[in-house]
Amino acid sequence: MKKQWIKKVIGGILCGVLLLSVCTEVAPIQTLAATKENLYLYMSPNTGKYGFVNDGGLVMIDPVYDQAYDFNNGMALVSKDDKYGYISENGNIVVQPKYEYASSFSCGYAVVKNQEKYKFINTKGKNAFSAVYEDANPFSENLAAVKIGKKYGYINKKGKLVIKPIYDYAYVFSEGKAFVVKKGQPGFINTKGKFLFKAPKGTNVMEFSGGYAYFSYKGKIGFINKKGKVVIKPTGYGVGYFSEGLAVWAKDSEKYGYINTKGKTVIPLKYESAYDFSEGLACVQEKGKYGFINKKGKMVISAIYDEAWGFSNELCYVRKDGKAYFINKAGQIMFEVK
Repeated sequence: MKKQWIKKVIGGILCGVLLLSVCTEVAPIQTLAATKENLYLYMSPNTGKYGFVNDGGLVMIDPVYDQAYDFNNGMALVSKDDKYGYISENGNIVVQPKYEYASSFSCGYAVVKNQEKYKFINTKGKNAFSAVYEDANPFSENLAAVKIGKKYGYINKKGKLVIKPIYDYAYVFSEGKAFVVKKGQPGFINTKGKFLFKAPKGTNVMEFSGGYAYFSYKGKIGFINKKGKVVIKPTGYGVGYFSEGLAVWAKDSEKYGYINTKGKTVIPLKYESAYDFSEGLACVQEKGKYGFINKKGKMVISAIYDEAWGFSNELCYVRKDGKAYFINKAGQIMFEVK
């Protein structure tokens, strides 16, 4: 998996996009957290800019940003002219867009980068710690992987180094485990830094979701369980995560479907593209259009949309024929956005 820096992804829960940034558990799909009133990210079909509406369709934050991302810890990452900053839930700019790279907030902190150095800031936009790093991942489960010199270790929320920098690479914690590489051997450690088990050779960065972590071998995807045992051999292709008990899966036919945690195909491999389940529904593509299926594989919202995002707080952003709407799980249009 590519390192999930904000500059490398597109905002929101757009079908096919995975955004990582949570504190208690790293998850493949980020859903909007409820605030005083739910704020829904949307893209203006007229300008292509991003803003936020409430669940009644009222624009709360004007669509003026080149990119925008879901609120975390009361802050949303936004960008203008390839620079990144942060806004509050009332739309005020807390940190002017000035960073080359940035992460969403998690555990009260965000990682930002300027001039090849990484640091952490707090929700007021101030430096959280005095130290700067060669590389850094966002906080997850109250720890953050940082690169000091040529090695990676982990700091806590006070900026104190609590796991020594002895790793060639270190990733975020998910479900109590973090992927690390030491002397060329990939494996997992716990939040105390204790080595748990080796990861299959030749794997890319892995994280746990729903009790399983993907690994890739010779270009194909498999899964291990939380004890490190290979439970699904690397025989197919997928997005790399289990979501609500199912994972996107494909074979050489380039058609997508879903498998369960035993590796059994439970929804046929017949879609042009398919994405993670969210709130019981998954976005799939047929004949170039997007719709939604349930966990039994039944198309419950017809594939008629040019673009569709995942469901969040019962609503979903869609585009059709140059217009944009929010729909509910019955496929009913709740309101139009412009």
